[in-house]
Amino acid sequence: MVLDGSLDLGAHDHLLAVVSDLSVVLGQITVDLSGVTFMDCAGITALLGAHQIAATAGSRLDIIAVSRAAWRMIVVAQGIRPYPRDALRLPASTTMAERD
Repeated sequence: MVLDGSLDLGAHDHLLAVVSDLSVVLGQITVDLSGVTFMDCAGITALLGAHQIAATAGSRLDIIAVSRAAWRMIVVAQGIRPYPRDALRLPASTTMAERD
């Protein structure tokens, strides 16, 4: 799944609905955030909710690429309020797009 533009309250419900549908048929959902130009706490909440939906369905949600905007928000959110260790994990192989 490739996300671009703003990942905020306006995208929250749609993202959760898509992940809910995909997690029923896929064992792994990959998420590319390299096109995300803006992300706020609602975007973090949406990604955490998507992770939970996928896990509950027996699927896995993996972030494979992030923009600087997404990376910053994920790192800041982790520092303020740590979320589950396996949620929103940015593996060493994750690429960061040179966008902003």
